[in-house]
Amino acid sequence: MRKILVFTAVLFIANTTLVSAQKYKQDFNNTISIVFPDTPKITTLTRGVLFTAYVVKKEPNSFGAVITKLDTAALPMKTDGELTSLYKGIISGATNDTANVKVLYEKDISIAGHKAIDFKMINTKNAQKPTSLYQRAVYIEPYIYMFVYSTTDDSDQNHVSGSIFLDSVSVIKQ
Repeated sequence: MRKILVFTAVLFIANTTLVSAQKYKQDFNNTISIVFPDTPKITTLTRGVLFTAYVVKKEPNSFGAVITKLDTAALPMKTDGELTSLYKGIISGATNDTANVKVLYEKDISIAGHKAIDFKMINTKNAQKPTSLYQRAVYIEPYIYMFVYSTTDDSDQNHVSGSIFLDSVSVIKQ
């Protein structure tokens, strides 16, 4: 009973903290949106393809979205197998094939009827403060949308903050 009361109190505090913070709804290409806990910093990167990254840092947490447009002529995404291959590649790229990053789970999910993936990794590069990364990715032609919540404090309160962020993904148009 005490654990239930403590968890309920943590949930209440996390929700109160998020409600009192300045939320920012980010719309991507009039297709999909997510609610950040504050206005994100936007950066454009090129690593073979053009990426746009949106990040909010609220220590010990980071909330992010990375959007990229795929060349559907060169990389068609018409079948479940092609999508599965794309999502496996995202996980492989996220782990960067390093010994410090380990995938703890991965599962297929659906976001408004679109096949997507949800996975958690842990980065132990800093053994004193390992980083937990919770990620979701969804392909809605011609874009891949990747959402990530990371924390060095995997407490219940921070876990709730991450869940609220990732669960705020909303498809605007199909």
